[in-house]
Amino acid sequence: MSGKKTVNTVLLVIYLTIFSKIFGLIRDIIIGARFGTGLESDAYFAAYRMSVTLFLSMGTAITAITIPLVVNHLKGDYEGLVNRLMTLFILITGVLVGLGEVFAPLFTSWIAVGFEGEKLALTVTLVRILLPVLMVIPLVYLLISVLQAKERFVITSLVSLPHNLIIVLYLLLFTWAFGIKGLAAASLLGWLGQLAFLGYGVKRQGFKFGLSRHGFQSEIKDYFRGILPVLMASGVYSVNVLVDSAIASTLAEGHLAALNFANIAYTALATTLIFGISAVLFPGFSELALRGEMTALGKGVGDAVKVMVFVFVPVIFGILSINRELVSLIYERGSFDLMSVTLTSGALGFYTLGILGFSFQEIGAKVFYALKDTRTPFIFSGLSILVNIVLDLVLVGFMGIRGLALATSLAVTLNGGILLFLAKRKIGALGTKGLLIRFIKIVISSGGMAMGVVAFLNWFNEYALWLRLPAGILLGLVIYVIAGRILGIEEIEYMRKEIIGGLKKSPHRS
Repeated sequence: MSGKKTVNTVLLVIYLTIFSKIFGLIRDIIIGARFGTGLESDAYFAAYRMSVTLFLSMGTAITAITIPLVVNHLKGDYEGLVNRLMTLFILITGVLVGLGEVFAPLFTSWIAVGFEGEKLALTVTLVRILLPVLMVIPLVYLLISVLQAKERFVITSLVSLPHNLIIVLYLLLFTWAFGIKGLAAASLLGWLGQLAFLGYGVKRQGFKFGLSRHGFQSEIKDYFRGILPVLMASGVYSVNVLVDSAIASTLAEGHLAALNFANIAYTALATTLIFGISAVLFPGFSELALRGEMTALGKGVGDAVKVMVFVFVPVIFGILSINRELVSLIYERGSFDLMSVTLTSGALGFYTLGILGFSFQEIGAKVFYALKDTRTPFIFSGLSILVNIVLDLVLVGFMGIRGLALATSLAVTLNGGILLFLAKRKIGALGTKGLLIRFIKIVISSGGMAMGVVAFLNWFNEYALWLRLPAGILLGLVIYVIAGRILGIEEIEYMRKEIIGGLKKSPHRS
């Protein structure tokens, strides 16, 4: 994929993912209004994290291992290979779900250590409703891998759309009748909707589904031998979040739900941008690694790092300048009161500090997976989890849930920095020449942007929030672009030329 085509594809993926995530935002707004940060929302989010969020790392691991495998088999019988994997995952996860249903009271009490009585009983019930998602997750990500290996990014960018639509419809039409248990059931149906959506997309590519019991013995053995360390490495963020939840469950009622609402807002933004970029780049990384073109791979990684810095440094400054107003605008209605806003916005600010490190972790891990080295990310993911646990215990005492969010950010950033450093040692130069100067310019521009936004929001404090917040964000973008052009940030000039070029081509002349 050429450089210009790569940039355009990344932008397309981000735009489509944002469109899809809008419905996720509507979903979270309604959940906040319906349930606030009380007992039911605490129980639901605890159950969701230990039954869905925890296993989402399986999806990341599946794509990391499957995409290079499918790329290698595209000219052969990749359909048979994928069908064989689907069959095995159905059998394995079916057994795990059965065991989970039986032992749900045991492991729920271990993880939600602060829950008891009615709250613990409700959490166990919700876990049992949500557990079958474990059978759906690997199938969803196998189909995503097929589509991304074939560079079909539009469908995968919209994959959360059916999930969010199903939950929104439930919240609007049926919450009064089935309550929080119905929300758990709707979440399960939403995952099945994603599977059906992807199945249709893969079928349109000519893929023929079918259960398979034979063939590909060596590839299958290598696949499952490699997936465990990748699963551990890619699950570092999910495990960190689960640890945060376990500790938050020991705090006052509502703290766990507030932490989760902050994490939802943060991950919606982070995954939209980070996974949008890495999903486009990873097949190319795999192809370059397969051909042994280390110089080109290093340049690609360096370009990715530059893009991450350009995108996420202003995001960090921007969120820190508007986090309270943003949470208030999104969530403050119904049962979500001023105290909920205070708790959630505080956690969101500290989660946001880790977004650049999160992006480095994603890119660094994908480099090692492309090189078929699963051991290195596995080792350092374990270190990251240990760092997070230690920092959680140290910071929660005097910072509450904000300390839990900060601990996760610090742990992820450490892991991301280490992986990039080791990737550089493995493949040589990363093409990051001039990155420090560029970083300083972006920090200066972002700082000016943040100060302008804060001053604007305070100055026009008497106006309605839904008017001044979008206006403040627009002002911030203008300040960032102007400051960036003055300081000579290359990406801003490139985007300006692309936009102007597009506008010149757009009019239809008779």
